[in-house]
Amino acid sequence: MEGREPITYAGAGVDIDAANRSLQAMLPFIKQTHGRHLMDRAGQPFSAPVALGLAAAGERIPIEQLMIAPSVDSAGTIPQEALLALDFFPEGLTNTGYNVTAHCCADVACGGVTPFIFLDMITSTDMRPEINALIIQGMAEACKELAVMIVGGELAQCPGTIVEGQYDVIGFAIGYGRRDAYINPKERVKPGQVIVGYHVGFHMINGSSLIRRVNAAAGLGIRDIFPPTGKTVAESLLRRQPNFAKMVGAQLAKGLYISANSHITGGGLPDNIGRNLPEGCQAVIDSTKWEIPPFFGWLIEQGVPLEEAIARLNMGIGFAQIYPTEHEARRALAIAEQLGFSGAKIGEIVAGERGVKVLR
Repeated sequence: MEGREPITYAGAGVDIDAANRSLQAMLPFIKQTHGRHLMDRAGQPFSAPVALGLAAAGERIPIEQLMIAPSVDSAGTIPQEALLALDFFPEGLTNTGYNVTAHCCADVACGGVTPFIFLDMITSTDMRPEINALIIQGMAEACKELAVMIVGGELAQCPGTIVEGQYDVIGFAIGYGRRDAYINPKERVKPGQVIVGYHVGFHMINGSSLIRRVNAAAGLGIRDIFPPTGKTVAESLLRRQPNFAKMVGAQLAKGLYISANSHITGGGLPDNIGRNLPEGCQAVIDSTKWEIPPFFGWLIEQGVPLEEAIARLNMGIGFAQIYPTEHEARRALAIAEQLGFSGAKIGEIVAGERGVKVLR
């Protein structure tokens, strides 16, 4: 009506021009991941056609044996920490993108499947191209380590539905493999097998809400020195994590027989190893077999119960594998160490009630 200001999408808080600028800032990183399996490199407007048979051709997987496996993961509350540290530690946002991608691909790799497609979703109230570019840069770096393609994504602006200035970062990974080579732990895990754990410190995108609560109670801000590390809270919490999918792929390429893979994320060792156990099998974990990072002791000193730390956090183990023999376990560790991963035998499978027992 005459005299009224026009009601526009931008006035409602959605800036399409900023979204287009974000996409242009992100595209150089996205295109670095593209391979011959992407059928339309110019960008199909509404989807991403990928030649699945072409991806699997190098492994000569017959179509009746070809399978895919998807996974999704979120950075949770970590992007808010990274945004607070943006002016002095922009690597935090790049590492956030890297870690979300590595987490999704590690989940896919647990089944012995090869990750090869990745998509992202970034939700915010204020579309900032420089922020989105930093996140996508990290995603692309993780993807290039695995020959994974970023084939699409979504930039969502949600004014009035999430807190002003905050970001939500989600990743989606898809892998392919052979049905007859799929790692089904309920069929493979038996009493007498060996558990190997790989060190990570603490997973950045798991337990961040608990850590932030402890930091607040201790009066620690994002710029303050974090007592367990001697670095700022930002540098300590927003660091890059191992890309475990790379390790699993190398082990399988060497012909190793893996009974089970466990990505130790939310739920800690008991939940993540426990979900791989068939009836009649119990995992016995000896926590003296690896050095638990001082970070976890500090959390306990600040009031987190030991049982809560064990049940909710990884206690320094980011990935665990079960092998049928000591010999296979040693081979697996040797391959992992050549790639820069470190690990140790941390337990065994015994006959007993299904579950995980952590010896302290």
